[in-house]
Amino acid sequence: MKWPKILGRTSTSTGEEGAEKPEAARNPKMFRNLNPLPLGIELPFAEILPLAAEFGFPSIELPLPYLMEASREQIQEAKRALVDSGLRAACFPLPVEFREDNEIFNAGMAKLDRAASIASEFGCIRCYTWITPYHDELTFPENFERHRDRLSDCARVLDSHGARLGLEYVAPPSLRKGKNFEFIHDLRGLQELIKLIDLPNVGLLLDSFHWYTSGGTLEEILALKPEQIVYVHINDAPEGLDIDEQADLRRCLPGETGVIQITEFLNALETVGYAGPVAVEPFLAEFRQMEPREVLAKVRDALDRVGM
Repeated sequence: MKWPKILGRTSTSTGEEGAEKPEAARNPKMFRNLNPLPLGIELPFAEILPLAAEFGFPSIELPLPYLMEASREQIQEAKRALVDSGLRAACFPLPVEFREDNEIFNAGMAKLDRAASIASEFGCIRCYTWITPYHDELTFPENFERHRDRLSDCARVLDSHGARLGLEYVAPPSLRKGKNFEFIHDLRGLQELIKLIDLPNVGLLLDSFHWYTSGGTLEEILALKPEQIVYVHINDAPEGLDIDEQADLRRCLPGETGVIQITEFLNALETVGYAGPVAVEPFLAEFRQMEPREVLAKVRDALDRVGM
């Protein structure tokens, strides 16, 4: 799923271009962040911004892949549109394919400095990626070493632009079934990787769905420090399935089924002092057939339901 283009119009704002917005929150708690693509919303950046504001999202995902291909004029227009909207750009995905061979990895690394520089122009300092929980060829130690080395390289480039890197473990057992070599798939394993990367700008992306399917506990969240957490996703899980039967891309809106203790999950994050973006990633096929306003209303109501 892709952003169709960066802008749907040319902004007429005369405000300062590239003005950075501080990461404001609810006094100063977690705040809602809109990531349109997992919601099936494909609109130009300038069109999704006012909708995000209308439906109560103070921040939005930065469409970095398209900004990387944009002209300087288009980047300036995107910055003006963001300023006009009153929103901030909270996060961007790591634009490096570190899971592939050296040629592909090195090609991504060659572009990372420019990508992080563009993100910094938007005041966007949270980058994230996920860890594939298996490998067909590399043993656990070999894969661990590759992740440590490559993610360290990524984090150092991001740090030079003041950005942090959040790593997400992917937990459903169904993903690892039949694979040759299992890899990191829970909080404990990911913390060990982060410990050995040993860079202060590397932390966690916590997703309630993966927390649940890993058998996670509230106690392990309460043991975290706020600076360890970069980003948070909240999703519910389908009813009537054991954890072993849950599939990664079959999720529900927060509070829809009550299978996952999302309110308790959020309360634990609030207790430890996390003050950053929270997004919903349900990957619901039916959303792709709905109007963006209808989707955003459902997401807003779901967030209200779990007290976010």
